[in-house]
Amino acid sequence: MNLIETKSKELQKHLTNHSIAFYTSGQLFLEEYYALALAGKAGLHTLHMDGNTRLCTATTAAVSCR
Repeated sequence: MNLIETKSKELQKHLTNHSIAFYTSGQLFLEEYYALALAGKAGLHTLHMDGNTRLCTATTAAVSCR
C-alpha cells in the first residue's frame, strides 16, 4: 500500500487528481465497490471510475438486435 500511495501522489503532483482511473470487472461484491469508491473518490479525488458491465451489456444488446 505504501508503494501505491507514493506512486499515486507522484502522479497527482506531476499531472492532476484526475490522472488516476479505476476500471473494474463488474464482478465485485457491493462492499468491495463501496471500498473502491471511497478509495477513488474520497481518497484520490478522481472522477474516473467505470466498470466493464456497460461493455458486457452493449455486446448482449448488439447480438440480440440480429
